Parts: sequence; C-alpha cells; structure tokens
Amino acid sequence: MSTGLDHVALDLETLSTRTSPWRDGWTGCLLHGFGASAQDLVSLAPALGGARRWLFPHAPIPISFGGMAYGRAWFPRDTGDLERAVYGGYFLSLRGLEPEGLADAAAAVRDLLLRQGVDWSTLVLGGFSQGAMVTAELLRQGLVDPGLPMPRAALLFSGALVAESWWRGVDASTRGTQLLPSVFQSHGTDDPVLPLSEGEALRDVLSSAGLSVSWRTFPGRHEIPSAAVEGARALVDGVSTAD
Repeated sequence: MSTGLDHVALDLETLSTRTSPWRDGWTGCLLHGFGASAQDLVSLAPALGGARRWLFPHAPIPISFGGMAYGRAWFPRDTGDLERAVYGGYFLSLRGLEPEGLADAAAAVRDLLLRQGVDWSTLVLGGFSQGAMVTAELLRQGLVDPGLPMPRAALLFSGALVAESWWRGVDASTRGTQLLPSVFQSHGTDDPVLPLSEGEALRDVLSSAGLSVSWRTFPGRHEIPSAAVEGARALVDGVSTAD
C-alpha cells in the first residue's frame, strides 16, 4: 500500500536564468538515487527545460546505521539489505531480485503525481541510478496494465535492470493505439557502481517491450555529465514541442 511522499516543487518561471525553454502545462518529475534526497536533482530542471513545473519526491525509506544518516532509498526496506546496499553488495544481483519495495515505490510516485493533478500526457518522468530503476518500473507497470497512465517522456540516468523476470512477456501492444513514452537513457562506460552492461540490459528490455529508446554512453563514471543532460534536453524539447 503506497504512502504519501514528501517532495520539493519548483516553478521555472521564478528563476531568473534558464538554459532551455519551458512550456506551460508540462510537468517534470525526477527521482533521486540511493542515499540522496530530493534536492539532489533540483539543479537539473533549468538545464532540461521542456516543463515549467518540476516535482522532486523524497524516497520513502530513511537510511541510518549506528546513529549516522545515509540519505534515503526507494528500496529495499529490510534493514539488513539496506546495510548491504550502503556498502555496495546489494546492487551486485539486481537482475535476479524481485524487490517488493520497488513496486511499492513506483506506486507511491504514481500516487503523488495523481494527487498533484499532473496530466500524464504532458509529463516528463525520470531519475538517476535507483530513481531510474523506479522510473523503469513505472513504465513496466504501465505496459502491463493499459489502464494506468504513462508519461510522455522518460529520462533514465545511470540505471540498471531490476527484476528481469517481471519483464518477460511485457509488450507495448497491450496499450493499443495509445501514445507511448519516448525514452532517453545514458550510462557511463566506466561506471563502478552499476556497470555499463546493467544499463545495456535495461535498454534491451525496454526496446524489446516496444519502447523507443535513445541510448547514449559517455566516458565517465556514476554521474550525469553535460553530454547526458544535452541528450535528455533534446528529447524533452522534441516531445514538448511536437503538438
């Protein structure tokens, strides 16, 4: 059962400088990575443009061990798994996991967007690292259930394939003639946290499911460099001016 998420909201009209144009009526939503918070991706909004209104949810699970805080997580929820995630071990077998917390996190994000009255046909949804995994899960759920809303565009920065078994048989044709989201995905060739092969695996299941994926690699690590921002901005500008 999903719970309400705290979030940071941003209206680009209030900013004195912008590097890319925005459009009224469009909303962007970015999900931060493991061990971070909503503020982590706020600075990306002016560079991405496209949408005037931006939402940045805080992941629901606080990470704390030995009196030290390590930010927040979308999943897992078990204390032992959280500790392994802080030290890296949990992320070594993502394809074989079927984390209940992943599905719950996606449901919580969808609930937040619905409560905020977001028009999904003009929604740019994305995330970094674990936030990209939750974004991908929202796409998967929308492909499985044509009654669920889908964003107009999805931005996946340095994500990875989780719960590979959940993607078996997923086919975009279940949505009939409904417009499918355009997807931008980027990944560093030297990523030590989530190897390039895991990003490629996510790209492949998205493509096999029938989504159009714009894929960009960059010579870097676990990050969102200017090359990734530029590629994402091009996709956002393209879909937001298509009407």
